[in-house]
Amino acid sequence: KIRSNIGIENLCVNPTKDATFWELRDYLEDILGRNYKRSNLQFRDVENRFHDLDEFMEEHKALEYRLKSSFEGERTIVDVLNNRKSTARSSLIFKERVLKSRSKIGVPLWESLQEYYKSIETYKEKTLSILQSIIRYKIDENVINKRADLRNYHSFLRSAAVTSQAKEYKESLEAKVDYNVVVDTFPVWLVKANEVSKIIPLEKEIFDVLIIDEASQCDIPSVLPLIHRAKKCIVVGDSKQLNHVSFITNSFESAARRDVVEDKRHLCGHRNRSVLNLAEETLDPMEVTQLNEHFRSQFPLIAFSNSEFYNSELNILTKRPISTNRHIEFIQTAGKRSKGYNQVEVDLLIANVRKRIEDEEKLPEHLKSTIGILSPFRKQVDRIFSVLKKEFKLEEIQAHKILVGTAFTFQGNERDEMHLTLALDNGSVGGSFTFLNRADVFNVSVTRARNVQYIYHSFDREVLKDNTTISNFFSFYAKEMDELKGKDLKDTFCDDVEDFFKEKGCDCWRAFEISGVSIDLLVKNGDDFVGIDLIGFPGEMQDYYSLERYKMIERGKIKLFPMAYSMWKGNKEKCKAALEQLIEAKK
Repeated sequence: KIRSNIGIENLCVNPTKDATFWELRDYLEDILGRNYKRSNLQFRDVENRFHDLDEFMEEHKALEYRLKSSFEGERTIVDVLNNRKSTARSSLIFKERVLKSRSKIGVPLWESLQEYYKSIETYKEKTLSILQSIIRYKIDENVINKRADLRNYHSFLRSAAVTSQAKEYKESLEAKVDYNVVVDTFPVWLVKANEVSKIIPLEKEIFDVLIIDEASQCDIPSVLPLIHRAKKCIVVGDSKQLNHVSFITNSFESAARRDVVEDKRHLCGHRNRSVLNLAEETLDPMEVTQLNEHFRSQFPLIAFSNSEFYNSELNILTKRPISTNRHIEFIQTAGKRSKGYNQVEVDLLIANVRKRIEDEEKLPEHLKSTIGILSPFRKQVDRIFSVLKKEFKLEEIQAHKILVGTAFTFQGNERDEMHLTLALDNGSVGGSFTFLNRADVFNVSVTRARNVQYIYHSFDREVLKDNTTISNFFSFYAKEMDELKGKDLKDTFCDDVEDFFKEKGCDCWRAFEISGVSIDLLVKNGDDFVGIDLIGFPGEMQDYYSLERYKMIERGKIKLFPMAYSMWKGNKEKCKAALEQLIEAKK
């Protein structure tokens, strides 16, 4: 994503993907070679681009202010006409004349909004251009001024430590490497915590910023050497998901804690505390940012976890008025758990995966569904894995990126289609159901799917204890979710606009809520959705969304279109032409 979004080759070094550093070696050979062409960028060129960006940002802020004022003006004009003493008693003809004249002199809100969006895109382009020029400038400068250091690093990467003598030679080469120059030339490194010592020496503050992702999975001792190498640290993680698995025994940790000064001993609980736990306990709440926008899963797939584990605080931007049944299916079997696995569930699951592969056989590889198979129980996973190897060709497994495992396998992973086999039956012992109710395991298990999830079970809902996680899960999906419907609000402005879309064959929903935003009119056009923001007509729909809300909803792939009542009354034909163009563009 860094490479594709920023557009710079060799910005990232990823030793996990390229353990032998072939890609990095080839690139070093290229920039150190005779045929390398410098960009001739000067420092003043980079500096001028920064000045240009500053000037553009001032223009962008002015545009944003004008747009906000236009939204506010459309809301207040009708309010003034209807509620101010001087105009409230005016005739309807007079009010419509005012609105009509306003529609002729003003720029339609949708045009102003598009201009604003273009400005945002230009700002992004200018920012990326600056970043690209900085990287290019640094490479050119280091090739000239730090050539010897880059050659030392190239020689180090090329040497093979196959014998003890070769190993000593490789170590002597590494001693000559200035890693500050290396990191300055290749500024982004993607590493696993347990591999960093093989890649970067233990030198203080080599990196400006360390980002620790999946921090709940990181134990504190393993991350300390990484933190030592950085000036600043960003910790990213979810305390509602799985913690790391520690191999430190309680007795060892207790003995080690005795050697620590008393007022610091409370920090030494490494067995059960992750880096995320440490950050949560240590940081001022002002230093914490909540990442609450959800893009990955279709709404029904994340709705339960949002309610059960996240206090309904997630902004689920994939929410659409589509039945739950299209995205989640419960499949009850007559299977029995024997020797730790449930063969009936295994057979049915494998048959469904086979059908998906056959249905998509002729699709190009990039359009084929990725498939995940998860069970909370290791023996069920092992059984599926052994059957999978016999039933499917390697090419099929690779084409659909089939992954089989427990929740621990899937944390940080996702698939288009997930098959969750619970394995238990009505006669299973209570302890097995207790394991299913472990919140972090369950949360990870049911949130790995992007598009569709199949849940295989061989027990009746009645055997589940009330108010347990698994019972709440089954109850949650036993009924259609009311939030997938709109509200029947009365509004004549909305009536007119909705009639226009229905004549065009589009489905519509009124007051459909997504992440706290009540979209006045949500329109389905083919496979896409458009939100109409009705502004100005007195009533529940007269207000407008903030620009931040506009941008948030559009990040969820719903295009928002602002329609002012004054424009609708004053120039309806122009409004209809714009709406028609909107839905035609989506076809």
